Amino acid sequence: MDSPKVMQLDKIEINYILSKNRSGSTLLSFILNKNPHVISISEENIYWLLKKDYGHYKYYSDIILRNYLKDLFFLVQNSDKFSVFFSCSQEQLFNAIKKHSSNINYETLSKIVYTHAYFGYKNVSLTSQIINKELQFNPLINDLYLENKKTKFIILTRDPRAIVYSSIKSGMGRSGYIYQAEKWLIEMKPLAFCKVPASQLHYVKYEDLISDTVNILKKICAFLNLEFSPSMLNNEGANQDIINQLKNSANVTPEILNLLNTRHLSTFSSIDIKKINEWETNNAFTEQQKRKIDFICKEVAEKFGYTCASEKVYLNLYDKVQQYLSRLDHFVAINYLLLPVKLKRILRHVNVFKFYR
Repeated sequence: MDSPKVMQLDKIEINYILSKNRSGSTLLSFILNKNPHVISISEENIYWLLKKDYGHYKYYSDIILRNYLKDLFFLVQNSDKFSVFFSCSQEQLFNAIKKHSSNINYETLSKIVYTHAYFGYKNVSLTSQIINKELQFNPLINDLYLENKKTKFIILTRDPRAIVYSSIKSGMGRSGYIYQAEKWLIEMKPLAFCKVPASQLHYVKYEDLISDTVNILKKICAFLNLEFSPSMLNNEGANQDIINQLKNSANVTPEILNLLNTRHLSTFSSIDIKKINEWETNNAFTEQQKRKIDFICKEVAEKFGYTCASEKVYLNLYDKVQQYLSRLDHFVAINYLLLPVKLKRILRHVNVFKFYR
């Protein structure tokens, strides 16, 4: 795999796909990654996660780089996200960094890592954009923008009832529908009311992405200043190709392969319009449950163009406990992510926050 030159690294943009899980973000990332000028990273925001520890350095000596890579691979190896795709060793990455000028800044360092972080099969010298599908940093969208005001954000939305159903079905988090509705609200509200200029935002409904894929993708490519190619939508055999590639990666365990099979492999097959209303087709909720989901999500859902029932609904004590647990889990997750790596190591060592990287 060829590495881009330093002057090219300076020109590479870092943009984001932000969303709630089960909203088509993996599908969109997969499609965009087929563009030769794009590296689409899945939920591996190493720039932000390591910034507190290494963002202040003006010079990266070999010792600092070794420590940086040690911490980077600690995060990779302790993530249940797509960082399992990280395909090179610490030594390979160290040598790749050293090939560039020793006088690199933190942003350039991060870009070098990003260009080595996904499969390792692309000619990254063609890269003009790194598109990070990052779902855990929705509350930080304003900070991500202030870090670089040229950053563009694709905001993917989906009917909250469909999200609640899909999240429960795929075993993502606690199974209560009130818990999942509150989780949708917490994670999507920052995207609905962010302070990023409209010119840097592009909102896409999952329902439109699935039902009108070509036209929606053309609009996304135009927003990102990318050339659209019909080949980006050719998914035939892609799921088996991914499994074959992952089987050759030392980072991938049988548990990870099973996780991908149960949660994501359908994403890499043909686009299925039936998924849009699957929650309705399967009668996933009672009328009372639907009203409660609507009541919790109404403000943000209507901001995104979804219609919700207007009547006020009584939430019982159990419902309120589920809301509290959802808020607590979110608070722990986002604050854990922003801790220095040393504290993460300590918490990992005592097996605390098992489900957070």
